[in-house]
Amino acid sequence: MCLFTHFAAGALAGGVTGNVYLGSAAGLASHALLDVIPHYDHPDWRLELGGGLLGMVLLLLMPFTSWPAVAGGVFGMVPDLENLLHKLGRLRRDQFLFPTHTGLLPHGRELGPKTLAWQAAIFIGCFALLGLASPGPAQASGGINQAAEMGTPRLRLLSSSAERSVVRIDFPVLAHPTDWQSLSDDDVYWALAPRLEDEFSDHPRILPPRLNLALAVPTRYPVVARAMDVTWWRDPREDLVEGDLVEVGTPGVYRSVPIVGALIPLGVKGGILAGLTVEILHPVSGAESRHLDLARGFAASGKSDSWTEVVPAGVLNTDLFQDLARGGRQAALEKLAVDKAPTFDPFALTSHWVKLDITSSGLYRLTGQELLAYGVPTNDVDPDKLRLYRGGGLALDPDAAVPDSLQAERIELNEVAIEVVDGDDGEWNLDDEIRFY
Repeated sequence: MCLFTHFAAGALAGGVTGNVYLGSAAGLASHALLDVIPHYDHPDWRLELGGGLLGMVLLLLMPFTSWPAVAGGVFGMVPDLENLLHKLGRLRRDQFLFPTHTGLLPHGRELGPKTLAWQAAIFIGCFALLGLASPGPAQASGGINQAAEMGTPRLRLLSSSAERSVVRIDFPVLAHPTDWQSLSDDDVYWALAPRLEDEFSDHPRILPPRLNLALAVPTRYPVVARAMDVTWWRDPREDLVEGDLVEVGTPGVYRSVPIVGALIPLGVKGGILAGLTVEILHPVSGAESRHLDLARGFAASGKSDSWTEVVPAGVLNTDLFQDLARGGRQAALEKLAVDKAPTFDPFALTSHWVKLDITSSGLYRLTGQELLAYGVPTNDVDPDKLRLYRGGGLALDPDAAVPDSLQAERIELNEVAIEVVDGDDGEWNLDDEIRFY
């Protein structure tokens, strides 16, 4: 048989097995089977080799190609290396090893070149049967993947008020598997980067990615979040408990505006989310209550100015952020108006402050993901300019104002040594971090 015939038959045999090793053995067996049948062998080894390579190229271009099929096709041709080396004078007949070449199995009698027509028919038939036997990967014909390819999550702010924010999140699928419930975790391809559990151990686990939400809230106290209207692509394998679908942190202050971050895992306990609605309750409290009153009063007065605060990337409820920022600015202006004399405020040197609550001595780290939860996008950070300060032995005031009575104690901002771990790429990424004591 010609090499292109041996390749097609081996590819069919290997593709049917679905396993590279079994496919290789099936390819060898197909060569022996075809050798037993009476056939025609082309005398020009160059055309023989070219035909075999052309068959391989055609298979690689087909939508139903697979590694078992390629392995079967290659091993379907391998025994004829003996004939090629013999024609080149590199191997003697008595050195042949393949059974149909040594006479251990009968070799079919020689036919004329006209029989190339039915060899071509065998070639076409094997490729056609291989396509029919492999419907899963046939994307070109509108088939369905054996893997799940997830798209980028879609977020919509359904409603936002001073007391409550509601966000809808949908998790689209670009390519569906045939059966979600039997789908392996290794066959799920996420649009977002997966995360590692116990990343510093010898056996870290790769877990589904998590989506980070950022919302401006009118309080510095912990908020309440709950998941509603949950739908699944693949049902979870265990019962869920509170906190599995949404984790919410304590608000952090960004330029006088509290911002809270919420984490939503795209997959939990074996389940893969299709969509859910997140409700975050954030009752107004503390200084933010006055800030909102000042913002509403300014709007009702009919006054206008050109001032607007830049909203950090990722914050969904921009209107509430602007109201809190406007009220905070108004409160600061009122305070300046009643102060007897201007005082030195170290926080006025720059507006790029994020306050960290450190309650005890020890080693700490702050990652880019955690800094994003404070509302600081990664592209706003230059790793070389990151600095950490502690204020005069006293806790820094939450709204970054320095009262006259405490001026002497807080006028000194003492810099704390930090180690910046950014992969030496000069960029601040979500997995970069600063470490300090």
